[in-house]
Amino acid sequence: MAPIVQVQNVFKKYSRNANIHLGYGMRDLFDHLLGRKPSLELRKDEFFAVNDVSFGLEQGDTLALIGRNGSGKSTLLKMMNGIVKPDAGRIVMDGPVDRLLGDQDVQEFYLGFGQEGKRKSYHDVKHYKRRKRWLS
Repeated sequence: MAPIVQVQNVFKKYSRNANIHLGYGMRDLFDHLLGRKPSLELRKDEFFAVNDVSFGLEQGDTLALIGRNGSGKSTLLKMMNGIVKPDAGRIVMDGPVDRLLGDQDVQEFYLGFGQEGKRKSYHDVKHYKRRKRWLS
């Protein structure tokens, strides 16, 4: 079976300083317009949010992104949805991508809070989803 998601050698870098980041972005845009290849060298105050990530998913596979705050989980999902462009590498999505960020249960679990603002645990989300399926 062919993969429906292919992430190949994906990189994304950001700068810790917003003013410097804006300047780097302008330079990168200028280089792109001139047909120059982007560099993966880190400049002053830059860091990799996503560093050489590769994987493939087939129909029915499940993906869990686990890591500390700032480890690139949301950045990778945004790149897979086409919201953010990778600095290098390739992402191929065969089919709709709206489910990656659109499932309210996943968003609530990811954020850790429900609509009433109370902290949710994995146990709460698991039982909520089970009840929701039973009522459907």
